[in-house]
Amino acid sequence: MIEIPVIYSFARSGGTLVNQLLGVHPDCLVLSEINPAASYKPIFEQAVEWLGLLEEKEVDGFSFLPYHEKIKFLYDRAMVQKKNLVVRDWVTVNFLHGSAGKDIMPSGHLEQDLYLKRAGFQSVPLVITRKGEAVFKSIKSNFIELAELEMIDFAKSYLAYARAVSTFPIIHLEDLRSQPDTVLIKILNRFNLRSDVIDSLIQSFFTFKNCTGNVSLKGDNNSASAQKILPPDLASASLPTHPALIEANGILGYE
Repeated sequence: MIEIPVIYSFARSGGTLVNQLLGVHPDCLVLSEINPAASYKPIFEQAVEWLGLLEEKEVDGFSFLPYHEKIKFLYDRAMVQKKNLVVRDWVTVNFLHGSAGKDIMPSGHLEQDLYLKRAGFQSVPLVITRKGEAVFKSIKSNFIELAELEMIDFAKSYLAYARAVSTFPIIHLEDLRSQPDTVLIKILNRFNLRSDVIDSLIQSFFTFKNCTGNVSLKGDNNSASAQKILPPDLASASLPTHPALIEANGILGYE
């Protein structure tokens, strides 16, 4: 089977930062927050507007393809350009109700892997995580449709997600922020990408806007001027928690 890198990152957990870091890597093309259930920005739009893997005249035919065939099509196009296609899963839609609208019910499963196997791919997964309390706080603060999200509902969803990705290699956002050089090497090695460009990635990632998520890099002061990886946010340490969230944090490697 053909290996394909897959990034799993729950909403507000650092997926966009890693997306940007890989987005400026000269050997990468990243499909941002896509999922068989729903994609944050349609795959065909990303392929045309961001990745240059699809022409406007091909959109109609491409749109009729099943999800797994779309990924295979774009993978083959990326290979022609001698690029590595990376899939950043919009995994939240599979676990948290309301994250993709009220009509889409979470399956509770990692659907991405199932569909990639249909296309003949073997996923090379990497999980980017953030401590659950910080994720909960950030989701409520940044998504109007989830502003009323209850801790108990989030904790159960996050625990199901943690269990689903528990066997995969895990990178903590907190570590990436505190030790960007060291952790970025681990990410690149996981995906067999050359690491001689690390300094360039760290210095220029903020210029990459062709991805979904918070690409304004807002800090606590709501400034959009940050041009470096922000330090770890420790403010969530004192937030009220829930037994399911404590268990999820433990599964994801937090003490």
